[in-house]
Amino acid sequence: MGYGVQIRLFCCTIGLLLSYCCSAQETVVVNENFSNNHRYWFTGDKGYTTVTLNKKEYAIDRKVISGDDVFTIDVFLDPTKDFFIESTMVVEESSLEASAGIIWNYADINNFDIFFITKEGSFKLCALRYGALFEVSEGFKKHPSIKGIGKKNTLRVQRKGNDYFYFVNNEQVFSSPFPGLSYSSHGVFASAKIKCVFSSFVISQNQQINKIEDFKAEKKTLGAAINSKINDSAPLISPDGSTLFFSREIQGGHNSDILMSKRMPSGEWSKAVLVGTPLNNDNYNSVISCSPDNKSVLLLNTYAPDGRHKAGGFSISRFDGSTWSVPRDVVIDQLNGYGKWLDATLAADNRTMLLSIQRPGAMGYNDLYVSFPDDKDKWQEPVNLGPTINTVFNEASPFLAADNKTLYFCSTGYPGYGNQDIFMSRRLDDSWTNWSKPINLGSSINSSGFDAFFSIAANDSTAYLVSNANSVGGTDIFSIALPQELLPEKVCFLSGQVLDQQTNHPLQAQLIYRSLRNEKVRGTIYSEMQTGYFQVILPEVDSYYITAEKKGYYAQADSIAFSAGGKESVKKELILRLDPLVIGKSLPIRQLYFEKAKAVFLSTSYPALDNLYHVMLQNAKLKIAIVGHTDNIGDALLNQELSVQRAEAVAAYLQERGIEKERMTMNGFGGAKPIADNSKEETRRLNRRVEFTVIEF
Repeated sequence: MGYGVQIRLFCCTIGLLLSYCCSAQETVVVNENFSNNHRYWFTGDKGYTTVTLNKKEYAIDRKVISGDDVFTIDVFLDPTKDFFIESTMVVEESSLEASAGIIWNYADINNFDIFFITKEGSFKLCALRYGALFEVSEGFKKHPSIKGIGKKNTLRVQRKGNDYFYFVNNEQVFSSPFPGLSYSSHGVFASAKIKCVFSSFVISQNQQINKIEDFKAEKKTLGAAINSKINDSAPLISPDGSTLFFSREIQGGHNSDILMSKRMPSGEWSKAVLVGTPLNNDNYNSVISCSPDNKSVLLLNTYAPDGRHKAGGFSISRFDGSTWSVPRDVVIDQLNGYGKWLDATLAADNRTMLLSIQRPGAMGYNDLYVSFPDDKDKWQEPVNLGPTINTVFNEASPFLAADNKTLYFCSTGYPGYGNQDIFMSRRLDDSWTNWSKPINLGSSINSSGFDAFFSIAANDSTAYLVSNANSVGGTDIFSIALPQELLPEKVCFLSGQVLDQQTNHPLQAQLIYRSLRNEKVRGTIYSEMQTGYFQVILPEVDSYYITAEKKGYYAQADSIAFSAGGKESVKKELILRLDPLVIGKSLPIRQLYFEKAKAVFLSTSYPALDNLYHVMLQNAKLKIAIVGHTDNIGDALLNQELSVQRAEAVAAYLQERGIEKERMTMNGFGGAKPIADNSKEETRRLNRRVEFTVIEF
């Protein structure tokens, strides 16, 4: 079984969250009297154990001698601060071997701390670390404070400084050194054949939630068109807000399928439908990112060539207008050992991936990492986002907004309203390790129920998430309107077409957009095969150089400035026409600029030079004649020399990049071949140009 989507379904299955109330001196993180099950303790019949919660009692009835049961809720405790955990219980029936008590710092059956008592008046303290048992109390110890069958016993473990202190009915029975706190699940324990009832469970620690002033908004269910009576989870809204992907449990929660819904003109969502094969197979399936044109999705897990499940990891599929392609693997360097639970988000520019994985040297269970593509269609080794984001506990479910700066994620490592609260942080520079302090999204979003898997479309104020509060069944998908303080910055939607210059037919081409400020590639995308349509998101205030590349064509480029910043939504359109490479045809090298009267490039010329370089690289048999031209102002002989020098400068640049000099010839004609009127500067400047002519192809 693959592990890809399990982090998402695992989070939904947990659903064990906390509430809080504050006093001047301490925070009662949990004050459970079992009057209802708003923290989602386990209830049900496991065959050998029946668990009920009613009448202010959490009752456990184990019917077998062997084994034990652990029932926990997930509650953040700061490992640097003092705390206490306390529970009151009554053992109604018990075999000789049976015991019951408190369990904390629980990760799995191999990692936890436990404090329990028996009907014979004994207690025992144990710790498991990676499966190794440590008897903290060195066996069972009798104590007169422990009461027998049918009587209340209150157990308490208190961390104070560097020590643990253990109490039964307010009498200290033992102490031990504090070994550290690594996990966030805490609860109750019962072993062997026993009937016991817990009437309270309290966790207390001084905590303060980092949040904006509570905004008031209602989580609205998306209704029957989306939600069902089983777990609907992992919603992902497309960047343009037109499409909603999500996962629905099948086969009793052992697998999940991807469904998709479209926003109708009314603003309502259409009835969700299965996306079908090959994205859905007999395993866990989930969409975790969507490209701005809705034609490419990042998926959890990897797929075999026939569409069957292959392994954990990530993959990408592309929609051709009628069907999705069989997902291809996303290869990430040193991803081995990512752990059982993983998740990721792909930036709108397709150049940045944030991952929730386990790696050696991590700060906690799952940390958030960043990875960037290399030049070989692979992704570089992930880099930890650092201690501002990551804690000693668990960070999961990352979502990077379209502005490429605003990160939403879940964490068990900060004070909040429940486990897996949703937080927001903003990237402060291009290092990807410098972030603002995470902000809890507040009580309108985070509750004592389960809330997770946050996503928001570009330039929208409505977010989508999962919650089990007021759900039809299991977990449902909800929307909520956000205040300005929690919104990403506005972005520019750039859309358009790529066309053949001669035939006007649409072309599928690769579009690359670079910053004119620092020449850095900011993103790549492909136009559609049938229509030539493309849509990209330009996430920052900047000037961009957009290039469309296709083998057999001279790449077309244009520049565009985006200056709206974080205030206004911007939409722009652009038509890019590609000239086919034809022997004898001359083509201008567009947006090529030199210093006045010199053969020295201005910095804004390098995207155009790189454009020509990629044409030469893609078309290995292409040979060209590079020809320089000037206007007719000044000495004709000097203009002639300058035109040749500028042609030679272009050839030298291409040679430096690895293009063989045998594929190029250079010449210049000064002002002898104008293409525009030389009497006016606005037209005369068109004559100052460098062209290339296809001489072999």
